Amino acid sequence: MLKRLEGYFERRKEAEAKKEAEFRISVSAAFDRGTRLFKLGEHEEALKDFLQCSQNLKLFGQKEQIEVLLSIGKCYFKLGRLEDAENFFGKALALDKNGEAALQVKGVAHLESCSLEVEQKALKRQVDDARSKMLWALTGEEKLRYGDRYSELKRKHDCNERNLKKALQCFEKLAKLDVKNPEYLYHLGVCFFFTSHKREAVDIFDAALRLRPGYPNRWRLALFE
Repeated sequence: MLKRLEGYFERRKEAEAKKEAEFRISVSAAFDRGTRLFKLGEHEEALKDFLQCSQNLKLFGQKEQIEVLLSIGKCYFKLGRLEDAENFFGKALALDKNGEAALQVKGVAHLESCSLEVEQKALKRQVDDARSKMLWALTGEEKLRYGDRYSELKRKHDCNERNLKKALQCFEKLAKLDVKNPEYLYHLGVCFFFTSHKREAVDIFDAALRLRPGYPNRWRLALFE
């Protein structure tokens, strides 16, 4: 009788272990699927997989937990749900010992949300010019046309202003944590360049190039065009 009971409990233990292993595999597969979907631009579908993973964070190690939370934040950011994005970036920062991984993802996300065709000072001049033409337009058709142009440029300028400010905050913190990381310096230089601090941008780009010659340098070159 005792042996039969021992056998029963052993089989039950093995079945539970197998079930847990299969569940771990399914959660891991959800993360991999979400990563692929995100790269394909399917951010809503990717978010569903990452949220499934977040409900089972205890199955992941700390590094993987941070990756899950950052992935959710990136999805929300791409979907324009900025408050939710900041919430999950904050959760990742709370888990990340020195905060570097979370700060980098957050900073890059803000930069990617900018329209970086021209620096902010030049964009502001375009906004002011469009506003002036709208105010001095002689016909209703001209007012409408210049008004639409003004609204578009103003929205782009204000969006850039917010995101560049937040990206700058992230990369300034990262540069203080590791001043010899060329990637941190490069992105910091991009922030300075587009906020019209060209002298600082030149110095930072040059520092990044000294650390890693040949590092992506298109903004450094643009300063001299």
